[in-house]
Amino acid sequence: MERLVFPHVTSSTPPVHGNDTAGFRYGIFSSHPASYGLLLQERQPFFHAIERCYRQLLDDEPLLSRERTLSRYDRLSVALTVAQVTQLQPLCSFYATRLAPLDYPHNSREGNNRLTQLTQHARLLAWNPGRAGVQDISALRQAKLTLHDIVTLSQIVGFVSLQARMIAATVALAQHAFAPAPDDLPTPQISPPEQEKTAVWRPFLPLAPTADCRPLPVCGAPQSLAYALMLLEMHQADAAAESRLLFSEGFNCNDRLRQPLRELAFLIGARANHCPHSAHHHLTRYLLLSKHRDQAEAIYRDPLAAMEHCARRDHAIINATLTLARTPARFSPELITALRQAELSDAESLELIVAVATAAWTQRLLVSLGE
Repeated sequence: MERLVFPHVTSSTPPVHGNDTAGFRYGIFSSHPASYGLLLQERQPFFHAIERCYRQLLDDEPLLSRERTLSRYDRLSVALTVAQVTQLQPLCSFYATRLAPLDYPHNSREGNNRLTQLTQHARLLAWNPGRAGVQDISALRQAKLTLHDIVTLSQIVGFVSLQARMIAATVALAQHAFAPAPDDLPTPQISPPEQEKTAVWRPFLPLAPTADCRPLPVCGAPQSLAYALMLLEMHQADAAAESRLLFSEGFNCNDRLRQPLRELAFLIGARANHCPHSAHHHLTRYLLLSKHRDQAEAIYRDPLAAMEHCARRDHAIINATLTLARTPARFSPELITALRQAELSDAESLELIVAVATAAWTQRLLVSLGE
């Protein structure tokens, strides 16, 4: 396996502006102090899984057919749209640079409408996934997207959502910051939990009649993700196998992060991402592992309100997790400092980051492909 290299950065390094994007395909910014390079080396399998997913979803030229119609232009347009929603300007530049040399493939009204539907769906799913539903799948089908296209589209949106959070947080972990982002988009509100949607996850897409209908479980993940992965495999979504490996790495924190804290990160992510199945799953696991039942249920009901009535340590954890989940461009070195003051080691903070980023992808898969 190729060893990741992180060049040394001195304490006088100015804020990051995005000229050095060599690590973006791994979900990291490549300029880190040597100590953070060693820290990130411990998570090499996760970062290499990110790179393989990037390559299959966005870097390789896709082989187009009647069932696979998403061109590289389409894919990079979607990736750029998601990057714009996250307001990470270096990530926007990263995808804009790759999109610029490509020929525009849509020279008809139908083609233009198709690209519009793609980017509109990507923007909605990236900004406020709770508003996505079966009506959006119908709109994509009317725009002549195949089932393979739809599941691959969800994969791309989820991937760039994870990528943005990993990049923003690892830069902050190194005590650097991107240039401030404009407040073009309002912060999505967190709606009350939907108890009626926590039972059985039902896919919006039909199951392939000849497909293997066995769920593909990931240790620590909700059962609904196992069925979503089965759906990806059925419709031969790009990077289906690689994303399953990435999810396994993301949910498995290798005992570096205390397990209740990991479940708390996934729970807060699920509430921010409006994913009731994941929220209920991680609440149940958190209650089994934590003695603070009242606090856990308060976080499940309203993470923002719970944050204002908890101890300093829990406030720092909830604030950092919510910020990264909802507005990654605002994730700052000050939030990492607060986590250190809350007695989290940098290795634990990295695991918290990995959990939130993994949730950003997996939970968008669940809300975009089923309910």
